Amino acid sequence: MCPITPDILHQLFQGVIKHVIGWVCSAVGDTKIDAKCQHLPLNHHICSFMKGICNLSHVTGTEHDQISQFLLALVLDIQFPGHPGISNQCLVQAVQAILDFVQLARYLVHTDETLGLLNTALQYLAKDAYSATNGKDEFCQMTLWLERKERVFQHDKFLQHFPPQLLKMLKYPSRRAVTFTIL
Repeated sequence: MCPITPDILHQLFQGVIKHVIGWVCSAVGDTKIDAKCQHLPLNHHICSFMKGICNLSHVTGTEHDQISQFLLALVLDIQFPGHPGISNQCLVQAVQAILDFVQLARYLVHTDETLGLLNTALQYLAKDAYSATNGKDEFCQMTLWLERKERVFQHDKFLQHFPPQLLKMLKYPSRRAVTFTIL
């Protein structure tokens, strides 16, 4: 039996970790994440990203590995911009599950226990998306669910740029088909 091992550099670091960094930066904001990077204590074992991590280009696998070692620390006490009362618990748990999965997938040899831990990390990530499907052709439905969830989040982020008094809408309008020029 010949085991199939993942390509750590391209599949995990350049693929997964790169997208997690982009996801965290878009969810919280580039300036907030970059500021937290600048305030991390110096460490002899990992590189200091004093200019932040959100706008990096040409990042090596080693740098992605180093970022993955402190990424969870960046999101632990983060507050969502415009939503001070919303808990970051789901973000922390999702980042932790992804980092757990990546670190476990790097093992050269797996036991039943490590495969169970990999499955646990993966199940956490796919739980909500799978529950939105009907159990048939799950991949397409989970992808569509995720796209819709991202669009709702992006729309909410867009609406934060406007003052609240401009966003009040009537529940039952008095006239139908009113154009913007009339308003």
